[in-house]
Amino acid sequence: MLSYPRTEFNPSGKLIFYPSPTEQRYETVLSIISNEKRVGKIKSVVDFGCSNLRFFEILKDVDRFEVVICIDSDKNKLEINGNKTNPFFRQCMEYKDKPFRAKVYHGSIAQVDPCIVDCDAMVCIELIEHLFPQELDNLPFTIFGYAKPQVTVITTPNVEYNILFPENQKSRHEDHKFEWTRDQFKDWANNIVLRYPEYTVEFHDIVPPPKGYEHVGPLTQLAAFYLKSNMSINNDETENLKQNYELMFDFIYPLNCDTRSTEELIFETITDYINRYCRPNDEVYVMYEDESYDIIVPTTELHNRLKSVASDLKDFEEILRSYGHIVNNDHQLLQITPRIRYFAW
Repeated sequence: MLSYPRTEFNPSGKLIFYPSPTEQRYETVLSIISNEKRVGKIKSVVDFGCSNLRFFEILKDVDRFEVVICIDSDKNKLEINGNKTNPFFRQCMEYKDKPFRAKVYHGSIAQVDPCIVDCDAMVCIELIEHLFPQELDNLPFTIFGYAKPQVTVITTPNVEYNILFPENQKSRHEDHKFEWTRDQFKDWANNIVLRYPEYTVEFHDIVPPPKGYEHVGPLTQLAAFYLKSNMSINNDETENLKQNYELMFDFIYPLNCDTRSTEELIFETITDYINRYCRPNDEVYVMYEDESYDIIVPTTELHNRLKSVASDLKDFEEILRSYGHIVNNDHQLLQITPRIRYFAW
């Protein structure tokens, strides 16, 4: 049985990720900000460094989120991609069961703006390594001193992993101002909670190394900052401050009822999950013959998307079983899928 996530070398020595690193990052970040037992009910999310808005396309499909604010300093990228927040973007109106609003701002995390006040969660996915020193120095105040969200998730490359890439490349992208070791990242994050003691921090690994290279650590490292439950938020000092960000897009989605049956909703959600998360990299695939193998789908992740079906995980798993799905005692759904092979162009 194949496990997910995993990393392997293909016959030519190229790293193959199952699923792609981007999807593993998105899935991990989403699971953290969706964990109601840990962070409460998150209704609004700010995505700093939203770039091409790929993460927005995931956030907008999560029922609990009522407002998603996308912010980036690259205005050209926002002009190209910002209209993805339009409910009519795919030439077919997208309706919501609950109120939902999407906003896109041109702005820098080095500056504060009233639009980020009172947001419950903030995410910075592969952002900080693109910041200049002064911008990086200003980030802690923007998030923890000014906006004060319930939870903040920050990811960045682990430079120790780079020895696995061709020619032991020192940097993964020409725009990266730095890449940190695990110790350097932990020192930076721990210094933030020393400066803002109302927060705690936890660390997570994303994208495992291939077998035999466990010593290099994960491809991506993540810090999750949590506002202590006994802390009250006082944002009085944020009143009457000028707006530093430029609002570029603002859409309120129309409401409608979902007419799908429970069985249809579960089937389509499982299918979407497999298509999105259980494929390696972003390669091109072709089916062959009729062999099959098991794909492991965590029921906790499906439940995050389908709490309208059943609020309790055990009840949800019983519903899955009642529709013929195989669920083991480790909260895993075993999905039989046609075997595929990949071709890199």
